Amino acid sequence: MSKIWKTVTISLISFMLINAVWDNSSQFVYSKADLSPFSFLSVHNSINIQNDTAFTTYGFPGNGTALDPYRIENLQITTMNETGISIFNTSKYFIIQNCNVSATTTGIEISNVASGTASIISNTCNFQTYGIRVFSSNGTSVINNTCQNNYRHGINFGFSSDCIAEDNSCINNGWIGAFLSGCYKSQIINNTCLGNEWGGVILDNCSYSVIKYNKCYENDYLGGLRIYGSPFSRIIENVFENNIPYSICSVYSPNAQVIRNSITGEFSGINILESQNNTIEDNLLTESPSGLFVKNSEDTNIKGNSFILSGLTTMENEVEVYSSYHLEDNFVNGKELGFFVNLDNYKIKEPRYGQLIIINCNQMEVLNQVIEQTTVGIQIERCEDLLIKNSKFLDNLKGGVRIVQSKYIDVLNNTISLNDFYGMLVENSSFCEISYNCFEKNYYWAIILDEETKNNLIHHNSFLKNNLWYGTSQAADDGKYNVWYDLDSEEGNYWSNYAGTGNYSIDGLANVYDLYPLTEPAVYISASHYGYFAFLSFVIVIPAVVIGLKKYRKRKEL
Repeated sequence: MSKIWKTVTISLISFMLINAVWDNSSQFVYSKADLSPFSFLSVHNSINIQNDTAFTTYGFPGNGTALDPYRIENLQITTMNETGISIFNTSKYFIIQNCNVSATTTGIEISNVASGTASIISNTCNFQTYGIRVFSSNGTSVINNTCQNNYRHGINFGFSSDCIAEDNSCINNGWIGAFLSGCYKSQIINNTCLGNEWGGVILDNCSYSVIKYNKCYENDYLGGLRIYGSPFSRIIENVFENNIPYSICSVYSPNAQVIRNSITGEFSGINILESQNNTIEDNLLTESPSGLFVKNSEDTNIKGNSFILSGLTTMENEVEVYSSYHLEDNFVNGKELGFFVNLDNYKIKEPRYGQLIIINCNQMEVLNQVIEQTTVGIQIERCEDLLIKNSKFLDNLKGGVRIVQSKYIDVLNNTISLNDFYGMLVENSSFCEISYNCFEKNYYWAIILDEETKNNLIHHNSFLKNNLWYGTSQAADDGKYNVWYDLDSEEGNYWSNYAGTGNYSIDGLANVYDLYPLTEPAVYISASHYGYFAFLSFVIVIPAVVIGLKKYRKRKEL
């Protein structure tokens, strides 16, 4: 082989390696830019164009029309100047294509050019502060570029409407893969954002945008995709894997649509925060403990989603917001997602639910459920006079049972085991009775009572090997006036790590004890004398009198 051909071959191979994307299977995947039909790049100094006449001064081909734009192409630019290629204040059509650009601050930057005149295609901009920046330049197309290992953003759009970012690769950038701010009606299509430290794709005040067919893998801090103040955005058919802490987050973005996305990852999920009338439809969430999280977002539409090793979490300040939700045809691990609001006198006894969320319901019974491998097995919020009995809450990704702002909840004869965080979390709730349950091998505490939880009875439960990580108590109590034994029988709970003599100390700020720990697991026989109750008086810290109020109510079957 001649010396010339060796040089050409080495140059081409080097260029392909620079632009190669390393995928999860440790194989090189070449972008379209790597296969562009040219054999070498011409070395060129940095380019600075401040007006239309500068195109001809540099001698670039083309005449600046839509049919024959100026072409800045096939160049290798390595410079110590701030910008490799900068084009400002022009009205002519131009294309920057097939260039490899490296500068101290920005590879390619355009600003204040006429609408629809700029195209940036198949370039490589690596190892600088910004790869490609577009400001005040409506209708710009940024297509098939590779922006990798830049210290801040791979691609940055600012105040540029009707722009297109398509088929780009933004990989291992120090801040964000693709960041858009103040960009109305932009399209982000079929891009790959991998391993960016502060986020994959971020939209700030970009209403009516379309984010479609993108692949966001292993992006950190702000996750795979975050839209903020961007109403009427459409997030469609994207793939998200292993983004932290979420894959999609909609904040202050009403009327957004999140449709047919695939989400996988230990931390990844969908967050809808302060965003009214969002539609979350036909998404697949797999192995995602965060699942779908909705907070302060009325009129949320949740339809046709499938949760596998995942689920739904909600947190609203008003019952009216929960009432405004619309849920339909959602499934958790192949079973129905049960979401009940404002119901009274119902009985749920068929084990057809993959997750249960019960809000502002009274005089209900939940019986014979088997709920496993979702976010939280059952969430009870703002309810009163409710019975959870003879059910299993197993191996859930956050917790088995969560009780919030509720009264007179009776949790009787259930198995609550192998949950990744807590077995049962009780928040701001009172007059609940937790008895004859088996809590086994929950990762942290089997039962956690928060500081606003008071006047509850916990007795005749079996606590088996919970909280082995910390190795202290198997339960925690930060509340007030909670009693960890039955006052009538003077019998408490069975603790597998009980020393055999004395009291059993409960972790938490309440500084309480099970005064009568059992020496063997409790066995449930009959619940006829266990019911809902109220505390009538207290002496200093520990209540002195507890009177059980039996409340037998006819409940309508659901």
